[in-house]
Amino acid sequence: MLYNKRIKILLECTTKVNGRPINSLVEFYSCWCNISSLSSTMQYKAMQAELENTLLFNIKYCNKLSSLDSVEYKDKLFVEFRGKKYRIYLVDMKQFEHQDITLKGIEVI
Repeated sequence: MLYNKRIKILLECTTKVNGRPINSLVEFYSCWCNISSLSSTMQYKAMQAELENTLLFNIKYCNKLSSLDSVEYKDKLFVEFRGKKYRIYLVDMKQFEHQDITLKGIEVI
């Protein structure tokens, strides 16, 4: 697999400014990846679930990314690619083989 696109994995953090919570995105990790779109059957299912603008980000496994599928990161992960942000709704560790990780993300409009 060819890893030829650069992405940033962002983590949504909440900080308090003057006593008010402010959400911000902080860079968690930057890496090379292979980006693909959904297959035709997956695309059809995504259209039914209103997830049309979905991309697959295939990245190499590393220890820092080993906990991406944990509860603490649920609904807090984003990918930035070519100036667009994608909310990660699925982290697939591929049967825990510790080789690749697939992130499914929908474009944030």
